[in-house]
Amino acid sequence: MRLSVAVALFIYGLLFIVFQVLAAKRIKKEARVDGETLWLEPNLFAAWSLVWLGLLVFKIVDHLLPLVPSLLTTLIATVVFILLASRYNYRVGIREEGLLYRRWKEQNIPWSEIESVTFSYPRKGWIVATRHHGTLRVPTTLSGLPALFEAFQKRGIPYQ
Repeated sequence: MRLSVAVALFIYGLLFIVFQVLAAKRIKKEARVDGETLWLEPNLFAAWSLVWLGLLVFKIVDHLLPLVPSLLTTLIATVVFILLASRYNYRVGIREEGLLYRRWKEQNIPWSEIESVTFSYPRKGWIVATRHHGTLRVPTTLSGLPALFEAFQKRGIPYQ
């Protein structure tokens, strides 16, 4: 392995770890208020850590597959990056009528449709079971999670 590749892998890996640690320490307790909606939003440090992880994956794929055209290497790294970025494409809004859940599209979920909330270690987040909207994932990296549990408790929705 060339020295420049090893140095790049080290730097990208180190920056990924630094931003992951910053993300874990910078999760805000309070939700952002916008009118009547409390928004739980992703942590920007966690999103930036994905940039460094994407560069790390790109460099590894580029080095391990030297015979593969550069365009294919870029395509592989882009697909991996998009899959990882989808982990941070969440917004949850708390309103008097119910939850606003945004992943790829917005869903309005009345409080009466929420059946239960459980924590999933493999999925690294809270799983909200609903009657007509399936299961929704609320990652632990969102800011303002205490406001969400306060809303669940106020409406008598069980969570564990």
